[in-house]
Amino acid sequence: MVPALLFILPLVLAGSAGADRQEVPSNSPPGPVSYFINYQGRLLHDTGAPINDTVDLTFGIWRDPGDPIAVWEEEHYDVSVTNGHFDLAVRVISAIVSNLGKIFAFNVPNRGAVSNLPEDAIVDVTGTVDRMGAHSFAMGPLPKELLGYQYSLVLSQELAVDAALSGSRKDLLKAIVAHPLIHSVDATEKAMDELLTLQAEWLPQFQK
Repeated sequence: MVPALLFILPLVLAGSAGADRQEVPSNSPPGPVSYFINYQGRLLHDTGAPINDTVDLTFGIWRDPGDPIAVWEEEHYDVSVTNGHFDLAVRVISAIVSNLGKIFAFNVPNRGAVSNLPEDAIVDVTGTVDRMGAHSFAMGPLPKELLGYQYSLVLSQELAVDAALSGSRKDLLKAIVAHPLIHSVDATEKAMDELLTLQAEWLPQFQK
């Protein structure tokens, strides 16, 4: 059994996991607290080798690195770690099993949560989770100045699905280039070819 302590600094309690962060004035009233914190990382031995073991994990949040007492701690026991990686979604699972109806941020089909995006678009929204699943809050329409950008993301995702089904590298390149943050076709094609070579075992449809 390998004990592990994970530090999350500094204290960030407002906003949903995975959402863009914005600076909040110091005199602003406290916002809603998320019940779910995403942790992405890798557990290593002192030698730098990845851990392959069952471990106990303690997550903690401190207002300042020098504070002796955490404002929040959560322990998880007998967590399986493979090649340094692990996955925890204990609070979400607990909300489903115990029918708690707690509030989380999650990625789900839109289904009208954002009224001016396609129904089947995958959106990152807030809602409740109980034994019936995830229930998005009605978010209303996106501001017009953001709508074009969001639509381009949705279309890029739809093109990626088309490429996955067709197995066409040409279709995949179109999907990647359609993303609003991509600016070079040549660099994109080079990166795509390198990644498809590395991931050939899991993406055989593109190895024709």
